[in-house]
Amino acid sequence: MAPLKKELQTSLVKATTSSVKSEKNTLGRITKHATAATSSRHSARLEQKNWKIKRLENGLLGMETTPRYLEDVVKRNTAESPLLKLPSEIRNQIFEFAMAGECRVEISGTKLLKPTKDKKYRIRGRTFKMLENGEKCAVSSAFHLPQVCRQIYAETAPLGFAHKEFVFGSSSDTGFRLFALNGLDTLKHWAETLAPAHRNSVTDVKIQDVISYANYINTNRTDSIKDILPGLQRLHLPDAISKNPYAPRMVIKLAESAIPPDARSLPWVQSDWMNWLNGRFAQLAGEGVQQIATCPTGP
Repeated sequence: MAPLKKELQTSLVKATTSSVKSEKNTLGRITKHATAATSSRHSARLEQKNWKIKRLENGLLGMETTPRYLEDVVKRNTAESPLLKLPSEIRNQIFEFAMAGECRVEISGTKLLKPTKDKKYRIRGRTFKMLENGEKCAVSSAFHLPQVCRQIYAETAPLGFAHKEFVFGSSSDTGFRLFALNGLDTLKHWAETLAPAHRNSVTDVKIQDVISYANYINTNRTDSIKDILPGLQRLHLPDAISKNPYAPRMVIKLAESAIPPDARSLPWVQSDWMNWLNGRFAQLAGEGVQQIATCPTGP
């Protein structure tokens, strides 16, 4: 029994020693892999930190060169993403349906009591769809779709500003609100924050408040919204002017100092005033811009 017991003890010691060595080897391999992974992540973060983003002349980010630390991700997205594997024609239709559908975007501006030089803006708020019964229903916004990945950004960057009606100013008839910027001033400040490619993509604008039109006429200005947004195609007059027969008289009263001399001396009839106002509104819109709705003939 003694030799057998001694032999068993010897085998047990060898097995234990072998197991310990195996565990040490496994632990060593795991440690090496962990160290390599940590080093790889550190290198990727360092490369990402030092990567210089190229901005194109149109204000968008250049996607021609893929950083080395993103190459694997880009290849995986291209090979595995059901969306990115679709033909470009189908992808474009999907993107246009998601981002460039008919939509109304309301933008308002507020004067700060303590103005700041810092100009940082972000898209916030909620998106609503108007139902047939006149009620609003919240829907998801697709403005952030370009942030998903590099390829989608390259294909959709300007798309969020196309084929949408951008509405500026107060929805009230006069536009007088405490600390509120009028619609035209809000449009200018907003356009300054856009990349040239985004400014060129805006096609439809609506200045909602009457005071903006009155101020424009009263100061005898000749600049146009098209000077600010070169891609503008349509200026939508607000209901406060196009559907209110008394609104044109309000505009004329507010812009009394800008009334042309012949209008002061001649007995202009209602149609003369409307033609004059519509001409000034067309000048505000800019050359080649379609004016949606006009001043009513009035009572």
